Amino acid sequence: MMPLILRPLSVEVWAECDDNQYLDAIAPYGFGGPYVSGKVDLREFWRQFKSWAMQNNIVSAFFRLSPFAADIHGMVDAVEVSGGNVIRSLAEGGEEIWRDYKQLVRTHVKKAEQNGVTAVFDETGDSLPAFIRLYYRTMQRCHAAQQYYFSMDFFRRIITRLAGQYFLAHAMYRGEVIVSYLMLVSQESIYYYLAGSNENYFNLRPNQFLTHRVFQWGMERQKKWCVLGGGYEGFDGVFQYKKSFAPSGVVPFLVGKHIFYSSEYESLCEKRKRHELQNGLSLITNDTFFPAYRTKND
Repeated sequence: MMPLILRPLSVEVWAECDDNQYLDAIAPYGFGGPYVSGKVDLREFWRQFKSWAMQNNIVSAFFRLSPFAADIHGMVDAVEVSGGNVIRSLAEGGEEIWRDYKQLVRTHVKKAEQNGVTAVFDETGDSLPAFIRLYYRTMQRCHAAQQYYFSMDFFRRIITRLAGQYFLAHAMYRGEVIVSYLMLVSQESIYYYLAGSNENYFNLRPNQFLTHRVFQWGMERQKKWCVLGGGYEGFDGVFQYKKSFAPSGVVPFLVGKHIFYSSEYESLCEKRKRHELQNGLSLITNDTFFPAYRTKND
C-alpha cells in the first residue's frame, strides 16, 4: 500500500498550458509507504509502478517514508535523509522510560503534577471543539503557513471515519483544556499528529506532562511505540524537544525522489523561473527541495 496525491500541472498558472496533461505525485502530509505485509516482490512492484506512472504522464514523485515503510533504496533516483524521527519505545515499561527521559523532562512533569495539571483522554471525539480552538490558536501564534489551517470538515472526517484509530489527549487546569493533542493509533503504534496549546499556561509545564501521560495510555493498551516525529526544519528546537523524551530513539526521516520524464521536468523548472521573473519575484532555489519547479507554498 502506497498512498499518493496526484497534482495536475494544468491548474498551475506558471505551467503556461491549460491542456497540460502532466501531473506529479506526492505522499500525503505525514508519513507514506510503501507498506508491505507478507511476502512481496518489491522490485516487481516498483517496475509496474513506474510503468503505470509513465502511462499516466506523471513527471515526478516525492515520497515521505514512514519509519515502518519498506526500503526503496536503489529503486528510485534518490533516497535522502531529511532530518530525524523520534520514536519512543514503550516496551521497556514505565520505570525504564521515566529514567530514559532527560532530567529536565522529569522535572517538568513533576512540576505540572504539583501545579494541579491533570490529563483527560477522549476516544469519542466529543471534545473536538476544544482541540480545534487550541490548534488554530497555536497556528496563529506560530505564523503557520495556510496549508496547516486544516478545515473543520477535515477534523470531523477523522472523528467519523477513523473510530478506534485516534484519540484526543487534554491537559486540564482548573476545568480548562490548556493543551490538546490529536493522536493517531495503529495496531502497534501511536502517532503524535497535531497539537494545540494555550501559551498563558506554559509555566505550568503541561506539554511535558501530557506527553508523559500519552505514553502511559499507549502502554496500558500494549502499544510498542509512540512516534513523535521530527522538527519543522531538520534538527531544530522542536526536534530537540521531542528527543528529550527518547534520547536513543532517533531514526532518520527518509524521503524518496524520482523523475519519470526528465525533459518535461527541466521544461517545468524553466517555466517556473520565467514566471517568477516576469512577475517581479525571485524563485529561491534550494538544492534539496523537490520537485525544483515547486515551492513550499505550492
